[in-house]
Amino acid sequence: MVATVSSLSAARVAGAASLKNVLSQAACSSGTPTSSWHGACDTFNGENTYYGIYGLGFPTPLGWMLCAEPAASGEDYPNPAYDYEPVTSPSFSVGQIKTLNNLGWAFSQAQVNGWWQNGDAPSFSSDDVAVAAKLLFDNAAYSTALPPSSNGIANALGALMTLERQAAAMTAAPTLTASLIGGATSMATTASVAIEVTAPGLASPLANQLVNITLTNAVFSNSGLATFSTSTGSTGISTVVIDAATNADVTIDASASIGTSGLQYFAPTELDVSAQDGAAIYAPGPLSGTLVVPNTATPTPPPAHSTLLEGHKFNVASPSTAIPNATYDLYVEQPGPTNFSGTPPPSAPSYPGLTYVRRGETNSDGQLIFVVPVGYKWCLHEVATPIGYVLDPSLHCTGVLGVLPTLTIALPEISSTIDLAVHKFSANEPNVAVAHAYYELFVLNPFPLGYSPAPTPSNIAVPLGMTLWAINETNAQGALQFALPAGHAWCVREDGSPPGYESDASLHCTGVLTTSSPATKLKLAIPETLAFTGFDPWLPLSLASLLVLSGFVLLVARRRSTKHQLH
Repeated sequence: MVATVSSLSAARVAGAASLKNVLSQAACSSGTPTSSWHGACDTFNGENTYYGIYGLGFPTPLGWMLCAEPAASGEDYPNPAYDYEPVTSPSFSVGQIKTLNNLGWAFSQAQVNGWWQNGDAPSFSSDDVAVAAKLLFDNAAYSTALPPSSNGIANALGALMTLERQAAAMTAAPTLTASLIGGATSMATTASVAIEVTAPGLASPLANQLVNITLTNAVFSNSGLATFSTSTGSTGISTVVIDAATNADVTIDASASIGTSGLQYFAPTELDVSAQDGAAIYAPGPLSGTLVVPNTATPTPPPAHSTLLEGHKFNVASPSTAIPNATYDLYVEQPGPTNFSGTPPPSAPSYPGLTYVRRGETNSDGQLIFVVPVGYKWCLHEVATPIGYVLDPSLHCTGVLGVLPTLTIALPEISSTIDLAVHKFSANEPNVAVAHAYYELFVLNPFPLGYSPAPTPSNIAVPLGMTLWAINETNAQGALQFALPAGHAWCVREDGSPPGYESDASLHCTGVLTTSSPATKLKLAIPETLAFTGFDPWLPLSLASLLVLSGFVLLVARRRSTKHQLH
Protein backbone atom coordinates (compact mmCIF):
# COMPACT_ATOMS: atom_id res chain seq x y z
CA MET A 1 0.00 0.00 0.00
CA VAL A 2 1.20 3.50 -0.77
CA ALA A 3 -0.84 5.00 2.08
CA THR A 4 -2.63 3.58 5.12
CA VAL A 5 -5.48 4.58 7.40
CA SER A 6 -4.25 4.01 10.94
CA SER A 7 -7.66 4.48 12.51
CA LEU A 8 -9.08 1.24 11.06
CA SER A 9 -10.20 -1.14 13.79
CA ALA A 10 -8.83 -4.68 13.96
CA ALA A 11 -12.32 -6.03 13.30
CA ARG A 12 -12.65 -4.05 10.09
CA VAL A 13 -9.22 -5.20 8.95
CA ALA A 14 -10.08 -8.82 9.73
CA GLY A 15 -13.41 -8.48 7.92
CA ALA A 16 -11.65 -7.08 4.88
CA ALA A 17 -9.12 -9.91 4.92
CA SER A 18 -11.92 -12.47 4.81
CA LEU A 19 -12.91 -11.13 1.40
CA LYS A 20 -9.45 -11.59 -0.13
CA ASN A 21 -10.36 -14.87 -1.83
CA VAL A 22 -13.34 -13.17 -3.49
CA LEU A 23 -12.14 -9.64 -4.23
CA SER A 24 -8.77 -10.44 -5.75
CA GLN A 25 -7.00 -8.36 -8.37
CA ALA A 26 -6.88 -10.00 -11.77
CA ALA A 27 -5.01 -9.24 -14.95
CA CYS A 28 -6.79 -6.85 -17.24
CA SER A 29 -7.33 -9.73 -19.65
CA SER A 30 -10.02 -10.90 -17.21
CA GLY A 31 -12.13 -7.83 -17.93
CA THR A 32 -12.32 -4.05 -17.56
CA PRO A 33 -12.68 -2.77 -13.96
CA THR A 34 -16.27 -2.03 -12.95
CA SER A 35 -15.48 1.59 -12.01
CA SER A 36 -13.26 2.46 -14.96
CA TRP A 37 -14.12 5.80 -16.59
CA HIS A 38 -11.57 6.57 -19.31
CA GLY A 39 -8.51 4.54 -20.23
CA ALA A 40 -7.70 1.11 -21.67
CA CYS A 41 -6.52 -2.39 -20.81
CA ASP A 42 -2.97 -2.73 -22.07
CA THR A 43 0.53 -4.04 -21.38
CA PHE A 44 3.36 -1.60 -20.67
CA ASN A 45 6.78 -2.46 -19.25
CA GLY A 46 5.64 -6.09 -19.06
CA GLU A 47 2.65 -5.29 -16.81
CA ASN A 48 -0.82 -6.17 -18.05
CA THR A 49 -3.53 -4.14 -16.31
CA TYR A 50 -5.92 -1.23 -16.69
CA TYR A 51 -4.26 2.12 -17.38
CA GLY A 52 -6.55 5.09 -16.89
CA ILE A 53 -8.82 6.92 -14.48
CA TYR A 54 -11.70 5.67 -12.34
CA GLY A 55 -15.02 7.37 -11.70
CA LEU A 56 -17.30 9.09 -11.44
CA GLY A 57 -18.50 8.76 -7.84
CA PHE A 58 -15.36 8.93 -5.72
CA PRO A 59 -15.17 11.48 -2.85
CA THR A 60 -12.55 13.48 -4.73
CA PRO A 61 -12.80 17.10 -5.93
CA LEU A 62 -13.91 16.04 -9.42
CA GLY A 63 -15.31 12.58 -8.62
CA TRP A 64 -12.51 10.54 -10.24
CA MET A 65 -8.99 9.36 -9.45
CA LEU A 66 -5.94 7.41 -10.63
CA CYS A 67 -4.41 4.35 -8.99
CA ALA A 68 -1.68 5.71 -6.72
CA GLU A 69 0.14 2.38 -6.57
CA PRO A 70 2.41 0.88 -9.23
CA ALA A 71 0.70 -0.69 -12.22
CA ALA A 72 -0.39 -4.33 -11.70
CA SER A 73 0.77 -4.20 -8.07
CA GLY A 74 -2.04 -6.42 -6.77
CA GLU A 75 -5.25 -6.04 -4.76
CA ASP A 76 -8.54 -4.64 -6.00
CA TYR A 77 -9.12 -1.96 -8.57
CA PRO A 78 -10.59 1.26 -7.08
CA ASN A 79 -14.35 1.25 -6.50
CA PRO A 80 -16.48 3.86 -4.69
CA ALA A 81 -17.92 1.04 -2.53
CA TYR A 82 -14.63 1.00 -0.61
CA ASP A 83 -15.48 4.42 0.91
CA TYR A 84 -12.27 6.26 0.11
CA GLU A 85 -11.08 8.89 2.57
CA PRO A 86 -8.25 11.46 2.28
CA VAL A 87 -4.87 10.43 3.69
CA THR A 88 -1.49 12.11 3.99
CA SER A 89 0.82 12.12 0.99
CA PRO A 90 2.83 8.92 0.37
CA SER A 91 6.47 8.80 1.44
CA PHE A 92 8.00 10.13 -1.76
CA SER A 93 11.30 12.00 -1.97
CA VAL A 94 11.40 15.78 -2.19
CA GLY A 95 12.18 15.54 -5.90
CA GLN A 96 9.31 13.14 -6.53
CA ILE A 97 6.86 15.35 -4.63
CA LYS A 98 7.93 18.41 -6.64
CA THR A 99 7.47 16.51 -9.90
CA LEU A 100 4.08 15.17 -8.78
CA ASN A 101 2.95 18.67 -7.77
CA ASN A 102 3.84 19.90 -11.25
CA LEU A 103 2.03 16.91 -12.72
CA GLY A 104 -0.99 17.82 -10.59
CA TRP A 105 -1.04 21.29 -12.15
CA ALA A 106 -0.82 19.72 -15.62
CA PHE A 107 -3.70 17.34 -14.82
CA SER A 108 -5.79 20.17 -13.34
CA GLN A 109 -5.07 22.34 -16.38
CA ALA A 110 -6.16 19.42 -18.56
CA GLN A 111 -9.48 19.62 -16.73
CA VAL A 112 -9.70 23.32 -17.72
CA ASN A 113 -9.08 22.26 -21.32
CA GLY A 114 -11.79 19.58 -21.17
CA TRP A 115 -9.39 16.76 -22.06
CA TRP A 116 -10.57 14.24 -19.45
CA GLN A 117 -14.13 14.40 -20.71
CA ASN A 118 -13.61 14.99 -24.44
CA GLY A 119 -9.95 14.54 -25.37
CA ASP A 120 -8.50 16.92 -27.96
CA ALA A 121 -9.60 15.69 -31.38
CA PRO A 122 -8.06 14.75 -33.70
CA SER A 123 -4.82 14.62 -31.67
CA PHE A 124 -5.97 12.29 -28.87
CA SER A 125 -9.11 10.90 -27.22
CA SER A 126 -10.20 10.97 -23.57
CA ASP A 127 -9.07 7.33 -23.27
CA ASP A 128 -5.64 8.23 -24.71
CA VAL A 129 -5.04 11.05 -22.23
CA ALA A 130 -6.22 8.87 -19.31
CA VAL A 131 -3.69 6.17 -20.23
CA ALA A 132 -1.00 8.85 -20.57
CA ALA A 133 -1.85 10.21 -17.10
CA LYS A 134 -1.23 6.84 -15.43
CA LEU A 135 2.04 6.35 -17.35
CA LEU A 136 3.25 9.81 -16.29
CA PHE A 137 2.23 9.27 -12.66
CA ASP A 138 4.09 5.93 -12.48
CA ASN A 139 7.11 7.55 -14.14
CA ALA A 140 7.20 10.36 -11.56
CA ALA A 141 6.33 8.26 -8.50
CA TYR A 142 8.07 4.95 -9.24
CA SER A 143 10.57 5.77 -12.01
CA THR A 144 8.72 3.46 -14.42
CA ALA A 145 9.88 4.02 -18.00
CA LEU A 146 7.63 5.82 -20.46
CA PRO A 147 7.09 3.11 -23.10
CA PRO A 148 6.66 3.56 -26.85
CA SER A 149 2.99 4.27 -27.47
CA SER A 150 0.41 4.60 -30.21
CA ASN A 151 -0.08 7.96 -31.91
CA GLY A 152 -3.01 9.01 -29.69
CA ILE A 153 -1.31 8.10 -26.41
CA ALA A 154 1.98 9.58 -27.61
CA ASN A 155 0.23 12.84 -28.50
CA ALA A 156 -1.49 12.92 -25.11
CA LEU A 157 1.83 12.28 -23.35
CA GLY A 158 3.36 15.17 -25.25
CA ALA A 159 0.47 17.53 -24.38
CA LEU A 160 0.55 16.67 -20.66
CA MET A 161 4.36 16.91 -20.52
CA THR A 162 4.17 20.38 -22.12
CA LEU A 163 1.85 21.49 -19.30
CA GLU A 164 4.12 19.82 -16.72
CA ARG A 165 7.13 21.73 -18.07
CA GLN A 166 5.14 24.97 -17.83
CA ALA A 167 4.37 24.24 -14.17
CA ALA A 168 8.05 23.52 -13.48
CA ALA A 169 9.12 26.79 -15.11
CA MET A 170 6.66 29.05 -13.27
CA THR A 171 8.19 31.11 -10.50
CA ALA A 172 4.83 32.57 -9.42
CA ALA A 173 1.13 31.94 -10.01
CA PRO A 174 -0.38 32.83 -13.42
CA THR A 175 -2.25 36.11 -13.83
CA LEU A 176 -5.01 37.21 -16.21
CA THR A 177 -4.41 40.62 -17.75
CA ALA A 178 -6.18 42.98 -20.12
CA SER A 179 -4.27 45.78 -21.82
CA LEU A 180 -4.83 48.27 -24.62
CA ILE A 181 -2.95 47.33 -27.76
CA GLY A 182 -0.09 49.63 -28.67
CA GLY A 183 0.59 50.74 -25.09
CA ALA A 184 -2.34 53.19 -24.96
CA THR A 185 -3.58 54.27 -21.52
CA SER A 186 -6.97 55.68 -22.55
CA MET A 187 -9.54 55.30 -25.31
CA ALA A 188 -11.50 57.65 -27.52
CA THR A 189 -14.79 55.96 -28.38
CA THR A 190 -13.22 52.67 -29.53
CA ALA A 191 -10.22 50.57 -28.52
CA SER A 192 -8.51 47.23 -29.19
CA VAL A 193 -7.84 45.15 -26.09
CA ALA A 194 -5.41 42.23 -25.65
CA ILE A 195 -6.36 39.47 -23.19
CA GLU A 196 -3.70 37.01 -22.01
CA VAL A 197 -2.78 34.61 -19.19
CA THR A 198 0.87 34.96 -18.21
CA ALA A 199 3.15 33.60 -15.48
CA PRO A 200 6.65 34.65 -14.37
CA GLY A 201 9.18 32.17 -15.72
CA LEU A 202 7.26 31.41 -18.91
CA ALA A 203 8.53 32.87 -22.17
CA SER A 204 5.05 33.22 -23.67
CA PRO A 205 1.41 33.43 -22.52
CA LEU A 206 -0.63 30.28 -21.91
CA ALA A 207 -2.37 29.14 -25.09
CA ASN A 208 -6.00 28.08 -25.55
CA GLN A 209 -7.33 29.53 -22.30
CA LEU A 210 -11.09 30.20 -22.25
CA VAL A 211 -11.75 33.72 -20.93
CA ASN A 212 -15.09 35.38 -20.11
CA ILE A 213 -15.15 39.19 -20.47
CA THR A 214 -17.71 41.65 -19.10
CA LEU A 215 -17.67 45.33 -20.04
CA THR A 216 -19.05 48.24 -18.05
CA ASN A 217 -19.98 51.40 -20.01
CA ALA A 218 -18.94 49.71 -23.27
CA VAL A 219 -20.01 47.01 -25.74
CA PHE A 220 -18.16 44.70 -28.08
CA SER A 221 -18.03 46.06 -31.62
CA ASN A 222 -18.95 42.79 -33.31
CA SER A 223 -22.11 42.12 -31.27
CA GLY A 224 -23.27 45.27 -29.48
CA LEU A 225 -23.35 43.22 -26.25
CA ALA A 226 -21.40 43.74 -23.02
CA THR A 227 -20.33 40.12 -22.46
CA PHE A 228 -18.18 37.86 -24.58
CA SER A 229 -16.29 34.55 -24.27
CA THR A 230 -13.03 34.10 -26.13
CA SER A 231 -9.99 31.82 -26.26
CA THR A 232 -6.38 32.97 -26.12
CA GLY A 233 -5.71 30.61 -29.06
CA SER A 234 -2.37 29.19 -30.13
CA THR A 235 -0.56 32.52 -29.62
CA GLY A 236 -1.78 32.93 -26.03
CA ILE A 237 -3.33 36.33 -26.82
CA SER A 238 -6.92 37.17 -27.71
CA THR A 239 -7.78 40.57 -29.22
CA VAL A 240 -11.22 42.18 -28.90
CA VAL A 241 -12.52 45.55 -30.10
CA ILE A 242 -14.80 47.56 -27.83
CA ASP A 243 -16.91 50.71 -28.25
CA ALA A 244 -17.78 53.13 -25.44
CA ALA A 245 -21.53 53.16 -24.68
CA THR A 246 -21.59 56.15 -22.29
CA ASN A 247 -19.44 59.14 -21.36
CA ALA A 248 -18.01 57.27 -18.35
CA ASP A 249 -14.72 55.41 -18.09
CA VAL A 250 -14.77 51.82 -19.29
CA THR A 251 -14.12 48.81 -17.04
CA ILE A 252 -13.02 45.47 -18.49
CA ASP A 253 -13.51 42.48 -16.17
CA ALA A 254 -12.01 39.17 -17.32
CA SER A 255 -12.34 35.79 -15.62
CA ALA A 256 -11.07 32.29 -16.32
CA SER A 257 -10.16 28.99 -14.64
CA ILE A 258 -6.58 27.88 -14.06
CA GLY A 259 -4.97 24.63 -12.96
CA THR A 260 -4.18 23.98 -9.29
CA SER A 261 -0.82 22.49 -8.28
CA GLY A 262 -0.48 19.26 -6.32
CA LEU A 263 -2.24 15.94 -5.91
CA GLN A 264 -4.51 14.55 -3.20
CA TYR A 265 -4.32 10.96 -1.99
CA PHE A 266 -7.12 8.63 -0.87
CA ALA A 267 -7.26 5.19 0.77
CA PRO A 268 -10.15 2.69 1.13
CA THR A 269 -11.81 2.26 4.53
CA GLU A 270 -14.53 -0.34 3.86
CA LEU A 271 -14.87 -3.92 2.52
CA ASP A 272 -11.22 -4.31 1.51
CA VAL A 273 -8.82 -1.78 3.00
CA SER A 274 -5.98 -3.28 0.95
CA ALA A 275 -7.60 -2.26 -2.33
CA GLN A 276 -5.72 0.16 -4.54
CA ASP A 277 -5.08 3.64 -3.15
CA GLY A 278 -5.94 6.64 -5.31
CA ALA A 279 -4.50 9.96 -6.40
CA ALA A 280 -6.76 12.82 -7.46
CA ILE A 281 -6.29 16.33 -8.82
CA TYR A 282 -7.51 19.52 -7.26
CA ALA A 283 -10.33 21.37 -8.97
CA PRO A 284 -9.14 24.29 -11.13
CA GLY A 285 -9.17 27.64 -9.36
CA PRO A 286 -10.59 31.03 -10.40
CA LEU A 287 -8.50 33.61 -12.21
CA SER A 288 -9.57 37.21 -12.76
CA GLY A 289 -8.28 40.57 -13.90
CA THR A 290 -9.70 44.09 -14.25
CA LEU A 291 -8.67 47.04 -16.42
CA VAL A 292 -10.18 50.51 -16.06
CA VAL A 293 -9.77 52.57 -19.25
CA PRO A 294 -10.26 56.36 -19.09
CA ASN A 295 -12.66 57.51 -21.79
CA THR A 296 -11.32 60.77 -23.23
CA ALA A 297 -13.94 61.40 -25.90
CA THR A 298 -17.70 61.64 -26.07
CA PRO A 299 -18.89 58.30 -27.46
CA THR A 300 -20.93 58.11 -30.57
CA PRO A 301 -24.55 57.44 -29.58
CA PRO A 302 -26.05 54.13 -30.64
CA PRO A 303 -27.24 53.96 -34.24
CA ALA A 304 -30.69 55.32 -34.98
CA HIS A 305 -32.11 51.79 -34.91
CA SER A 306 -30.77 51.11 -31.39
CA THR A 307 -31.20 52.54 -27.91
CA LEU A 308 -29.92 51.98 -24.40
CA LEU A 309 -31.86 50.01 -21.79
CA GLU A 310 -30.49 50.45 -18.29
CA GLY A 311 -31.40 48.71 -15.04
CA HIS A 312 -30.61 50.41 -11.73
CA LYS A 313 -30.22 48.12 -8.69
CA PHE A 314 -30.52 49.65 -5.23
CA ASN A 315 -31.33 48.77 -1.62
CA VAL A 316 -34.98 49.45 -0.76
CA ALA A 317 -34.05 50.40 2.81
CA SER A 318 -31.35 52.79 1.54
CA PRO A 319 -32.15 53.91 -2.04
CA SER A 320 -28.80 55.68 -2.40
CA THR A 321 -26.98 52.36 -1.87
CA ALA A 322 -26.23 50.72 -5.23
CA ILE A 323 -26.03 46.93 -5.37
CA PRO A 324 -23.40 45.29 -7.62
CA ASN A 325 -23.16 41.64 -8.73
CA ALA A 326 -26.89 41.07 -9.22
CA THR A 327 -27.43 38.86 -12.29
CA TYR A 328 -30.33 39.49 -14.69
CA ASP A 329 -31.60 37.81 -17.85
CA LEU A 330 -32.88 40.01 -20.69
CA TYR A 331 -35.94 38.87 -22.68
CA VAL A 332 -37.72 40.40 -25.67
CA GLU A 333 -41.46 40.09 -26.28
CA GLN A 334 -42.26 37.95 -29.33
CA PRO A 335 -42.00 38.48 -32.21
CA GLY A 336 -38.58 39.95 -31.47
CA PRO A 337 -35.87 41.30 -33.77
CA THR A 338 -34.19 38.89 -36.17
CA ASN A 339 -30.85 37.40 -35.10
CA PHE A 340 -31.01 39.02 -31.66
CA SER A 341 -31.46 36.05 -29.35
CA GLY A 342 -29.05 33.92 -27.38
CA THR A 343 -28.79 30.37 -26.07
CA PRO A 344 -30.29 30.40 -22.57
CA PRO A 345 -28.23 28.78 -19.80
CA PRO A 346 -29.92 25.93 -17.91
CA SER A 347 -30.83 28.25 -15.02
CA ALA A 348 -32.74 30.69 -17.27
CA PRO A 349 -36.50 30.20 -16.92
CA SER A 350 -38.68 29.97 -20.04
CA TYR A 351 -41.67 32.35 -20.31
CA PRO A 352 -44.49 32.07 -22.86
CA GLY A 353 -44.35 34.91 -25.35
CA LEU A 354 -40.78 35.93 -24.44
CA THR A 355 -37.43 35.09 -26.09
CA TYR A 356 -34.20 34.92 -24.09
CA VAL A 357 -31.54 37.40 -25.30
CA ARG A 358 -28.59 37.45 -22.88
CA ARG A 359 -27.42 37.60 -19.27
CA GLY A 360 -25.75 40.53 -17.51
CA GLU A 361 -24.53 41.60 -14.07
CA THR A 362 -24.84 44.95 -12.31
CA ASN A 363 -21.62 46.92 -11.91
CA SER A 364 -20.28 48.73 -8.83
CA ASP A 365 -22.80 51.54 -9.43
CA GLY A 366 -25.70 49.08 -9.56
CA GLN A 367 -26.03 49.63 -13.34
CA LEU A 368 -26.93 47.05 -15.95
CA ILE A 369 -26.71 48.38 -19.53
CA PHE A 370 -27.97 46.76 -22.74
CA VAL A 371 -27.84 48.14 -26.29
CA VAL A 372 -31.11 46.99 -27.87
CA PRO A 373 -32.99 47.55 -31.15
CA VAL A 374 -35.85 50.04 -31.06
CA GLY A 375 -39.47 49.09 -31.68
CA TYR A 376 -39.71 46.18 -29.22
CA LYS A 377 -40.75 45.43 -25.63
CA TRP A 378 -38.13 44.11 -23.18
CA CYS A 379 -38.17 42.34 -19.80
CA LEU A 380 -35.56 41.82 -17.07
CA HIS A 381 -35.63 38.89 -14.63
CA GLU A 382 -33.23 38.39 -11.71
CA VAL A 383 -31.53 34.97 -11.61
CA ALA A 384 -28.84 35.52 -8.94
CA THR A 385 -28.53 38.03 -6.15
CA PRO A 386 -25.62 39.07 -3.92
CA ILE A 387 -25.34 37.42 -0.52
CA GLY A 388 -27.66 39.05 1.98
CA TYR A 389 -30.45 39.95 -0.46
CA VAL A 390 -33.67 38.23 -1.53
CA LEU A 391 -34.06 37.02 -5.11
CA ASP A 392 -36.76 39.01 -6.94
CA PRO A 393 -39.13 36.65 -8.84
CA SER A 394 -40.81 39.50 -10.77
CA LEU A 395 -40.52 40.32 -14.47
CA HIS A 396 -39.70 44.01 -15.02
CA CYS A 397 -40.92 44.93 -18.50
CA THR A 398 -40.94 48.02 -20.72
CA GLY A 399 -43.31 49.33 -23.33
CA VAL A 400 -42.20 49.61 -26.96
CA LEU A 401 -38.82 51.40 -26.88
CA GLY A 402 -37.97 54.23 -29.23
CA VAL A 403 -34.67 56.00 -29.85
CA LEU A 404 -32.81 57.84 -27.04
CA PRO A 405 -32.95 59.01 -24.30
CA THR A 406 -31.96 55.96 -22.26
CA LEU A 407 -34.76 54.14 -20.45
CA THR A 408 -33.86 53.23 -16.87
CA ILE A 409 -35.73 50.46 -15.02
CA ALA A 410 -35.69 50.71 -11.22
CA LEU A 411 -34.71 47.36 -9.70
CA PRO A 412 -35.23 47.49 -5.93
CA GLU A 413 -33.52 44.84 -3.77
CA ILE A 414 -34.73 43.77 -0.33
CA SER A 415 -32.30 42.56 2.33
CA SER A 416 -32.57 38.89 3.18
CA THR A 417 -33.93 37.90 6.57
CA ILE A 418 -33.53 34.10 6.38
CA ASP A 419 -31.45 31.63 4.36
CA LEU A 420 -32.95 28.23 3.49
CA ALA A 421 -30.33 25.58 2.62
CA VAL A 422 -31.01 22.36 0.69
CA HIS A 423 -28.52 19.47 0.67
CA LYS A 424 -28.88 16.68 -1.92
CA PHE A 425 -27.06 13.39 -1.33
CA SER A 426 -27.06 9.79 -2.54
CA ALA A 427 -29.31 7.49 -0.51
CA ASN A 428 -26.79 4.71 -1.21
CA GLU A 429 -23.79 6.73 -0.02
CA PRO A 430 -24.88 9.69 2.17
CA ASN A 431 -21.41 11.24 1.96
CA VAL A 432 -21.72 11.47 -1.85
CA ALA A 433 -23.23 14.80 -2.90
CA VAL A 434 -25.60 14.91 -5.89
CA ALA A 435 -25.01 17.80 -8.28
CA HIS A 436 -27.18 19.10 -11.15
CA ALA A 437 -30.51 18.33 -9.49
CA TYR A 438 -33.05 21.07 -10.31
CA TYR A 439 -35.52 22.15 -7.63
CA GLU A 440 -38.65 24.28 -7.70
CA LEU A 441 -39.21 26.45 -4.63
CA PHE A 442 -42.82 27.24 -3.70
CA VAL A 443 -44.10 29.65 -1.07
CA LEU A 444 -47.26 28.74 0.78
CA ASN A 445 -49.80 31.50 0.24
CA PRO A 446 -50.21 34.35 0.98
CA PHE A 447 -47.47 35.60 -1.33
CA PRO A 448 -44.86 37.88 0.37
CA LEU A 449 -45.71 41.57 0.32
CA GLY A 450 -43.56 43.81 -1.88
CA TYR A 451 -43.08 41.16 -4.59
CA SER A 452 -44.91 40.14 -7.74
CA PRO A 453 -44.99 36.48 -8.85
CA ALA A 454 -43.16 35.79 -12.10
CA PRO A 455 -45.14 33.96 -14.82
CA THR A 456 -45.06 30.20 -14.20
CA PRO A 457 -43.58 28.05 -17.03
CA SER A 458 -46.27 25.92 -18.65
CA ASN A 459 -44.48 22.64 -17.78
CA ILE A 460 -44.63 23.24 -14.01
CA ALA A 461 -47.70 22.15 -12.04
CA VAL A 462 -48.01 24.40 -8.99
CA PRO A 463 -49.48 22.64 -5.92
CA LEU A 464 -52.76 23.97 -4.56
CA GLY A 465 -52.31 26.82 -2.12
CA MET A 466 -48.77 27.64 -3.26
CA THR A 467 -47.00 30.00 -5.67
CA LEU A 468 -43.78 29.32 -7.57
CA TRP A 469 -40.93 31.45 -6.19
CA ALA A 470 -37.71 30.23 -7.91
CA ILE A 471 -35.95 27.35 -9.70
CA ASN A 472 -32.34 26.47 -8.88
CA GLU A 473 -29.75 23.71 -9.39
CA THR A 474 -27.60 21.92 -6.80
CA ASN A 475 -23.88 22.66 -7.10
CA ALA A 476 -20.93 20.25 -7.00
CA GLN A 477 -21.39 19.89 -3.23
CA GLY A 478 -25.06 18.92 -3.70
CA ALA A 479 -26.15 22.21 -2.15
CA LEU A 480 -28.33 25.13 -3.08
CA GLN A 481 -29.39 28.07 -0.97
CA PHE A 482 -32.30 30.49 -1.11
CA ALA A 483 -32.35 33.95 0.51
CA LEU A 484 -35.96 34.55 1.49
CA PRO A 485 -38.28 36.95 3.30
CA ALA A 486 -39.26 35.85 6.80
CA GLY A 487 -42.73 34.88 7.98
CA HIS A 488 -43.61 32.24 5.38
CA ALA A 489 -43.55 28.47 4.89
CA TRP A 490 -41.73 26.96 1.91
CA CYS A 491 -41.65 23.70 -0.09
CA VAL A 492 -39.12 22.36 -2.59
CA ARG A 493 -39.79 19.74 -5.27
CA GLU A 494 -37.36 18.13 -7.69
CA ASP A 495 -37.84 19.41 -11.23
CA GLY A 496 -35.29 17.15 -12.91
CA SER A 497 -33.07 14.40 -11.51
CA PRO A 498 -29.46 13.86 -12.67
CA PRO A 499 -28.79 10.87 -14.97
CA GLY A 500 -28.84 7.57 -13.11
CA TYR A 501 -31.13 8.72 -10.30
CA GLU A 502 -34.85 8.28 -9.75
CA SER A 503 -37.06 11.35 -10.01
CA ASP A 504 -38.49 12.57 -6.70
CA ALA A 505 -41.93 14.16 -7.17
CA SER A 506 -42.61 14.65 -3.46
CA LEU A 507 -42.73 18.00 -1.68
CA HIS A 508 -40.19 18.71 1.09
CA CYS A 509 -41.59 21.49 3.25
CA THR A 510 -40.71 23.69 6.18
CA GLY A 511 -42.88 25.33 8.78
CA VAL A 512 -43.22 29.10 8.94
CA LEU A 513 -39.63 30.43 9.03
CA THR A 514 -38.77 33.57 10.98
CA THR A 515 -35.59 35.33 11.99
CA SER A 516 -35.74 33.43 15.30
CA SER A 517 -36.11 29.98 13.66
CA PRO A 518 -33.43 27.52 14.84
CA ALA A 519 -30.76 26.45 12.36
CA THR A 520 -32.25 22.95 12.11
CA LYS A 521 -35.41 24.41 10.57
CA LEU A 522 -33.43 26.28 7.92
CA LYS A 523 -31.98 23.13 6.36
CA LEU A 524 -33.57 20.44 4.18
CA ALA A 525 -31.63 17.19 3.68
CA ILE A 526 -32.97 15.26 0.68
CA PRO A 527 -31.69 11.79 -0.39
CA GLU A 528 -31.48 10.87 -4.10
CA THR A 529 -32.13 7.22 -4.99
CA LEU A 530 -30.22 5.44 -7.76
CA ALA A 531 -32.41 4.20 -10.61
CA PHE A 532 -33.15 0.46 -10.21
CA THR A 533 -31.74 -1.59 -13.08
CA GLY A 534 -32.37 -5.15 -11.90
CA PHE A 535 -31.86 -7.54 -9.00
CA ASP A 536 -28.35 -7.77 -7.59
CA PRO A 537 -27.58 -10.60 -5.12
CA TRP A 538 -24.77 -8.58 -3.57
CA LEU A 539 -27.04 -5.64 -2.65
CA PRO A 540 -28.32 -5.78 0.98
CA LEU A 541 -31.68 -4.53 2.13
CA SER A 542 -31.82 -0.77 2.68
CA LEU A 543 -32.27 0.64 6.15
CA ALA A 544 -34.75 3.53 6.29
CA SER A 545 -35.62 5.68 9.26
CA LEU A 546 -37.94 8.63 9.79
CA LEU A 547 -36.54 11.77 11.39
CA VAL A 548 -38.96 14.43 12.62
CA LEU A 549 -37.20 17.80 12.51
CA SER A 550 -39.27 20.51 14.25
CA GLY A 551 -42.05 21.01 11.77
CA PHE A 552 -41.14 18.92 8.76
CA VAL A 553 -40.47 15.25 8.12
CA LEU A 554 -37.46 14.08 6.16
CA LEU A 555 -36.83 10.54 4.96
CA VAL A 556 -33.10 9.80 5.12
CA ALA A 557 -32.12 6.45 3.65
CA ARG A 558 -28.57 5.20 4.00
CA ARG A 559 -27.82 2.21 1.86
CA ARG A 560 -24.24 0.96 1.60
CA SER A 561 -23.66 -1.29 -1.39
CA THR A 562 -21.47 -4.34 -0.89
CA LYS A 563 -21.65 -5.27 -4.55
CA HIS A 564 -18.30 -6.12 -6.11
CA GLN A 565 -17.46 -7.98 -9.28
CA LEU A 566 -14.40 -10.13 -9.73
CA HIS A 567 -11.52 -8.59 -11.68
